Amino acid sequence: MERKEVDIQILIEKGDFIVVSLADFDVIDYQNLAVMLRPIITVRKDAVYIPMFKNEQRLCADNVWAALSSLKQKGLFANTNAMNYAELLSELGKDRKTVYIISKNSQVREKIIRENTARVRTVFCDLEADGRLYWSQGVFTQRGAAPSSLKGGQYTSRNSNPHIQKRDNPAKAVSAPKQRDYIIATTPTIQGIRKLTSTVRVYEGSILYDSVKNTYRLVKKEFRNNGAYTYSTNQPGIWAKIYDENYNSSFFEDKIRRMLKNPVNVEGIIWPKDILTDSDGVFRGFLINSFSGQPLQTSVLKRDGQMQYFPYWTKTDICTLTLTILQKIKELHKRGILLGCINPAAIRVVDQNTVFFCDTDDYQIEGYPTLSNNISFAAPENLDKRLYLASLDSENFSVAELVFMLMMTGKTPYLSGNSNIIGTIKRMRFPFFVNDYDERNPSLRVMPSMWRYMWSHLSFGMKKAFCSTFQRNMPFNAQGKRLSAFKWYDIVEQYRNEVMHSSSSEDNALYPATFKKKEGDTFYRCSKCGKEHPKFFFDPEYFHDYQVCNACMDMPSDKSYTCVDCGRTFIYKNRTALFHQRMRATNDDWKNQRHCPECKAKKAKCSGCGKMVPYYEINDGLCKDCRENTVFERRTCKECGRSFSITYAEKKYFDSKGFSYPRKCEICRKNKNSGGNSGSSKSGTKRGGFFGGIFGF
Repeated sequence: MERKEVDIQILIEKGDFIVVSLADFDVIDYQNLAVMLRPIITVRKDAVYIPMFKNEQRLCADNVWAALSSLKQKGLFANTNAMNYAELLSELGKDRKTVYIISKNSQVREKIIRENTARVRTVFCDLEADGRLYWSQGVFTQRGAAPSSLKGGQYTSRNSNPHIQKRDNPAKAVSAPKQRDYIIATTPTIQGIRKLTSTVRVYEGSILYDSVKNTYRLVKKEFRNNGAYTYSTNQPGIWAKIYDENYNSSFFEDKIRRMLKNPVNVEGIIWPKDILTDSDGVFRGFLINSFSGQPLQTSVLKRDGQMQYFPYWTKTDICTLTLTILQKIKELHKRGILLGCINPAAIRVVDQNTVFFCDTDDYQIEGYPTLSNNISFAAPENLDKRLYLASLDSENFSVAELVFMLMMTGKTPYLSGNSNIIGTIKRMRFPFFVNDYDERNPSLRVMPSMWRYMWSHLSFGMKKAFCSTFQRNMPFNAQGKRLSAFKWYDIVEQYRNEVMHSSSSEDNALYPATFKKKEGDTFYRCSKCGKEHPKFFFDPEYFHDYQVCNACMDMPSDKSYTCVDCGRTFIYKNRTALFHQRMRATNDDWKNQRHCPECKAKKAKCSGCGKMVPYYEINDGLCKDCRENTVFERRTCKECGRSFSITYAEKKYFDSKGFSYPRKCEICRKNKNSGGNSGSSKSGTKRGGFFGGIFGF
């Protein structure tokens, strides 16, 4: 059976612990331990406990014991006051954490099993020479080998490993799920709403009262909310959200009082603590715990903000942040609370593991709807509604949109360019496909953008979930079939694990430079930018001759032309430059561009036919067609006496060459040239020339 490695990164992020038993530890083990600890203690020193119980000292190498004692005194790993493993496991096992135990001595393992009276979940591990930690495959002595013989059934077979200790007795009946604190209503509570008025004005310095008449002085405006200000108060760590005078109503008072009946005590969810009234006894707002962080909308979902606040984040960090946010949403949904309308500005980000959900008074609580209306996060069935109660199913759609925007750095599933977002959402025009491009139309050019690269690097499972949610007629697109926040949590967690174990740095980049390279894929190097891309990212018309990727096709080239009309110089894009290059190579009659688009667009009226034509085609008031047939001047041939005409087209030619207008008809001019005359074959002579002036040629 393949050995299972402990993922240290996940262990750190989940808040689990490592305990090292020093029994039978020698210098080699100390060196292996040092390799493992270096990256851990720089992130989370409290993750590793090395208890130095005296009964193990005699089994540990003296120099190892002395070295670890010194490191422990310097605080390089966590200290504990526990006197034995029973106390230590009880201390570490709070909040359902897992304890990974490194132990070489089978008797110590048996001792830990016996002393684990708190039934903390433990995993015995082996430490390898490269510092990696694996689930133990060691064999217990006969005295400790029979997990089933232990009272309480502390050992169970889970993941095919007998050395995992569970807290719960498997024979114990599973308790029924906790009753929801709130009921997801279908009828809004908006009847009998009245405006709350008061003679007291509220501003910085005002005194307000909680439900038991404790006083709070408003110190400073911290944030502006929809129809409210959040103030710091004279009580450390306590803020107050105060509704505007023209916005305050019985709707908010009734809603806050309902929220206070069933408070939500989840870290990071800023729930009302108590109401606030003024000296007239009028409801003005409520108390909350203070919070910190930057708005998700501007610090993470916009690239500039991300570069400012979290410049060193990777895709792993974004996944961790997404899991942190989803965990909060899961806690709300378990309690029957809906966000109603997701507002990314009301989610404050401290780091990837710490967020604050603010403006909870705007959440949908039973029949009290949210008053916000963010179209970007509205389910299709709610787009045309001004005020509505969301369902858990419609909220699932909004959660999917939020996950997509986090994975794609602010990109919404449907908005593209100047498109009508409401119409796009209703039509379900999702621009991405599981296979990076629409395989139903493989000749369709894949347009360049950083979104395409980001999408390519998502896992297959995540791309499939997004497509199934946002594309019409897909499995999770219809109402009633949408994925829950719990399912999205699993999908994101799986994707994070894939990213963390990927050997490609591009997989962990927030802004990858090209598409994901999968096994068996052939990539080609662009002749312009030098980056490698799959073949579908090249225009098939130009691939074999020039091999320029779609991203470079619309970039400026080194080719240009000067407009003969306005004199301005224009630089070709690579696509246009390659087109002209190909046409010159394959078409002998091809002419370079002479007129810019702006000059081509200017029109003038021909005085001959009355048509509107490009103004540069007008000469002497006539268009090209009219000049070909309109006579400029009639003359008598000096040679034969016949009458002949000069058209405007001929006049333009003679003028452009600096020739005099001919004195002979075309027949006589041809006879003269065919007679061996070595004169010019052009139909005219230079004006002012000697022979032209005397003899009239």
